[in-house]
Formats: sequence, structure tokens, C-alpha cells
Amino acid sequence: MTKTRSTTRFTEARVRKTTARPGRRVELTDPTYPGLILRVSRDKRNGRLARVWLFRHRRRRVDGDRLKRGGTTLGVYPESRNPRAHPVLDVQQAIRAWKVESGRELDEVGLAEEIRRTKERLKELLKRAGQDITFRRLYESYMDYKADKVKRPEFIRASIENHIPADWFDRPVAEIERDEIANLVYELAQERPMSGNKLLERLNPLFKYGITRGWIPENPVTGIAKPARERKRTRVLSAEEIGLVWTILELHRARGERGERSISAPIIDAVQFLLCVGQRGGEVYSAKWTEIRGEHWVIPPENIKTVEDEDGEAHEVFLGPLARAILQRRQRVQRSSPWIFESPRTPDQPVTNTSVIQTVSRLSRRLAAKDLIQKPFTPHDLRRTMSTHLVQHCDTRLIVVKSMINHKLVTDGATANYIHPQLQSACREGWLAWDAALQGYIQAARPRETDAARFVRESTASGRRRGRPPRGVPAS
Repeated sequence: MTKTRSTTRFTEARVRKTTARPGRRVELTDPTYPGLILRVSRDKRNGRLARVWLFRHRRRRVDGDRLKRGGTTLGVYPESRNPRAHPVLDVQQAIRAWKVESGRELDEVGLAEEIRRTKERLKELLKRAGQDITFRRLYESYMDYKADKVKRPEFIRASIENHIPADWFDRPVAEIERDEIANLVYELAQERPMSGNKLLERLNPLFKYGITRGWIPENPVTGIAKPARERKRTRVLSAEEIGLVWTILELHRARGERGERSISAPIIDAVQFLLCVGQRGGEVYSAKWTEIRGEHWVIPPENIKTVEDEDGEAHEVFLGPLARAILQRRQRVQRSSPWIFESPRTPDQPVTNTSVIQTVSRLSRRLAAKDLIQKPFTPHDLRRTMSTHLVQHCDTRLIVVKSMINHKLVTDGATANYIHPQLQSACREGWLAWDAALQGYIQAARPRETDAARFVRESTASGRRRGRPPRGVPAS
């Protein structure tokens, strides 16, 4: 049979158009796919046309260096004579078959199975290697690694040490499964929703660190959704609520000075100071006397949440008359401690964020239950309250308010150099305006002083009925 060869591009139209006369054979090749051949021939007896896909290659003989030609039938083109029931392949299917046969494309099923077996072997090896690595070793190594990379590692320690079961610390970390972590955070979220979310957020990088050290094969936290839905807080106290809350805190202070049961004086002063200056709770509670410079409070960069390193810029807060009166009162009652708001339980330590949150939450829930305020609030809501009243009632520009509460201004470095000196005087005016508004709210709450005094008496009496000892009397 006479054979003719030609080079072309394999397309459906070109293949369908190629034909051959009886007794002749045409072979088409495409330089893009070396070794792939379309053989077209016509039978002399019945005149049927056959188009067959071939893969031709050269193999080296085992007993010598000479190359031996070889070939494989991949299939036939549709509507072709197919005496041996070869696969029916169009152009694209033939190209894919050529890729597999020539080694340019691995079989997907075989490749997936090989990857799965490799992963299983790797997981088993890592699990065997991690048998000596306990959760305690992973946790301590991670905290050492994070010591100089986060500002307050004690928050990570508190979240993990307070909520992780004690027996986990001596277990091999490779044995801790995903369902155990899920059950832990979801049970915690039933009582304390945000604590469950925070614990999940802090366990995720912990186990990722274990992967980078080669101690565990995978992160068991992956795939666990947050157990609680986080809602954006919008609580803002009204002018009447601000005056009432301030009056109740003053009544609690008076009871404490008489030796009666009340909220501790450092927490009262911390909450009132927070309302006066509108800074973040952590910055207020950790304030030291060395940061007070005349009429200004200079917050060091290591205490500022938005400053990434200690070489950043400090934040300067102007202290109005109310804020200065609180500091003078603190100076009279405590003189040796470096902290402005010293903890009543732990000497030489500041009040903690947890203690202030619990006190304010308890107080606000009782006020809401008595319909004295609309709904409960948190210490951070006082910061939002100051910002909102400055804009709505004091006619303070938003850029000034953002500078007062130390929110990052979206400006480039050169622009900030020009804006910053002008904002300093505007911020001073803003704090004076807020101080004046705050004094007005307090004066307007005088007619409700009787209701406030009744609430304080009832709340302290209910505490005694539940078996709590009076202030200064130890529990039996």
C-alpha cells in the first residue's frame, strides 16, 4: 500500500476533510504533538474509510544502544471502520490520550491515589514523631516565639490557661482531634459567646506553629466555624443615662467612704475617667503617674493598641476639669503606687480589664432591669458615647474626634505632618467642650438623685441577702 505523509495542524475540520483513495494510506502529523499520527486509509474491497490515531515512539533496546521503533494504537476517529473495537476519539480526546501515553500528563486517578497514600504515610510519620511533643511543650514554645511579637501575650495566656482542660497539657499534641476542640469551644460559647470565639482564634495560630515545627501533620482547628455570631455594637448612652450613671457611681463612692458595701473606689474612678477622656480601657487601667504631665496625659506607644512597636508615636490627651479632679482624688488616697488606678485586691498592680467589665456589666444590667436605662452597656460603650456626643451635640469635626480617641487618620506621612499641629489645638477645644457637656449632664440628673439613692440601697441590700459579706468583712 502506497503511503503519503504530510504535516498539518490537528483540527476537527482538517481531520474530517482528510481522505484517501483505495489502496493508498495517508499519515498526518502535527509538530505540536510529536509522535501523534492520524492514519487515513480506504479498503479496496468495500471502500470504507478508516481514520486511526497512533502514537509512535522510539525505545532503546535492552541488549544494545540501537533505538527500536515502536507504536501504540490510541483509538479511531468517529464514523471510522473499527474492526477491533478501539476507543472512539475525537481530536481533543486523542491529544489527551497522547499526553498520557507520552508521559506529559499523568493519569489523574492514579496521581490522586498516589498523593493520598503519600499524605497518609506523612501523617503517620508526623504523628509518630509527635508522640513525645505534649500540648504543654507546644504552648510554651509558641508563647516564647510570640513574646516579642505581640503587645499583650498575657491575653493569650489567660484565654488558653483558663479554658483548656488541665489534662490536655500532658497529652501528645498529635492526639488532640478536631471534634474535641469543637466541643470545647461550643460548650464555652453557650455560657460566654465571645470567649468561645476568642479561644478558637488563639488556638488556630498555636496549631499552625506546631505544623511549621513539624510536630503535627495538620491543624485540627481548620474547618471549625466560630461558635457565636459577633454583632457590631452601637450602644450610645443618652445625656440622661450619662448623668444618672455618674450620680450612682458618686453615691457608691460615698457609701464606700462610710465603710458600707459598695463598688471599690479605684473602679469607680477608672470608669469615670474613661468617660471623661474616651480612650481605650486598657490604656486607662494601665495608666501611671509618670504619664501625667501637667494638664496632659501622655500615653506611651507600648500601651497603645494601634501602635505596632515601642518606637511609635505617643498619644497626648488633654485633661479637663473633671478628669483632673479624679486624679487629685486618687493622689490623696494612694501615694506610693506607680499606678493611678491600683487594684483593691492586688497591691502594686492596676485594676484589670475583667474586673471593670464585670462591675459595669453587673451595674448596667440592674439599671436596665429597673427601667432606669434603656439597655445594658459595657466600658467600651462609654468611648463610643463620648465620640457620638462630640459630633452630634458639641459640633466637633469628625477628623478632630478621630484624633482625640486616637483612631488612625487616613493620610500620607507628609500630609499628617501639616495636619497634626493644627489638630492639637482643636482637640483641646474638643475635650473642653466634652467636659462642659458632661458637667451639664450631671447637673441635669440632680432631680433623679432620689431614684439613684434608692437603687443603690436596694442593690447593696440584695447583695447582702445573697450571703455576700459587707465591705471589709471576710467571709466565714
